[in-house]
Amino acid sequence: MKKALLYSLFIILMVDIAKGATYTAAAGTNSWGVAAFGATPGVNDDIIVPSGATVNIGIHTGAPLFTFIRCRNITIQNGGIVQFASDYANLKVYNGGTFYIATGGILRSNGFSFLSLEFVDNIDYTFKCDGICDMSNMTGDGNIIFMNSSFKTLSLEGSGTIIFEQLTFRQTDATLCVRAGATLKLRNAIYFDNKVNSVLNNHGTIFCSSLGFAGAGSEFHNKSGAVLNIGWTGSSGFMSAAPLGNQWSALSVFADDSNNLVNYCGM
Repeated sequence: MKKALLYSLFIILMVDIAKGATYTAAAGTNSWGVAAFGATPGVNDDIIVPSGATVNIGIHTGAPLFTFIRCRNITIQNGGIVQFASDYANLKVYNGGTFYIATGGILRSNGFSFLSLEFVDNIDYTFKCDGICDMSNMTGDGNIIFMNSSFKTLSLEGSGTIIFEQLTFRQTDATLCVRAGATLKLRNAIYFDNKVNSVLNNHGTIFCSSLGFAGAGSEFHNKSGAVLNIGWTGSSGFMSAAPLGNQWSALSVFADDSNNLVNYCGM
């Protein structure tokens, strides 16, 4: 009995360790890490950015020295801000975490370039934006969402608009799902990067220049009520004589159900 109890306590302790800590950002403007949270968050830790707190990411200058920031779940509450403070910075979300921008919360590039938000592991992830996600100036800043999620799904949700330069698949057999009511706005492409069996399910609204470099067996599904605006390039105007991008023959396109729309903006 005593051994069983000790074993159970050991398992609970291991689960708690894996879960990590929860850090709430201090009021005012502070850099990610000890200044903002009193510690440096790791891959199992959860982040809360409340009203009155602004957290800066990026503390150096000059390529190719990237700043890598790590956490699991992150919630930017109403009045909270997470912003980049230098070029070449990368925010990585691990272990199936959820990135949530509440109404009134802000994630922004702050005018910096070559930034990325990466969902790292081959696990299901959710990026929900009900607030402001302003991660591109729409003039070629190179700010990218990277997704892995092999045999899993990255879901984009919420009533706000998720703005980046580009979205790139990094693993095979991954699925991107834009949920009903969500809007993804990219100056550049949804870039499959030749990854086989990539799937894009659109239930919401997408703006992008193209669906590019599809690997064999890749599929795009425009679901009922969905809108795809393709050939769109933000402040650069309309373009793209090849909206399905390079290697388009590897991509199967499905207009599933009724009442879905594809607008070609390259005319």
